[in-house]
Amino acid sequence: MSKIRSDVAGVVLARDSTSVVWLRAGDEVPAGVTVDPDLLEGGETEAVKPAKRGGRRAAGKSD
Repeated sequence: MSKIRSDVAGVVLARDSTSVVWLRAGDEVPAGVTVDPDLLEGGETEAVKPAKRGGRRAAGKSD
């Protein structure tokens, strides 16, 4: 069985044909439940890097 990646923050909400399943980091994905491969251990893509915060710097600008 597949497991949810250990670096996933929060929960993954998935469903099978009859119910909704809440999964956290490290949880095994039950049979019949489909989860995006990016959320699984050994998924195909790297973890998304957090976006840089802030905007253009005002320091050093002269008007």
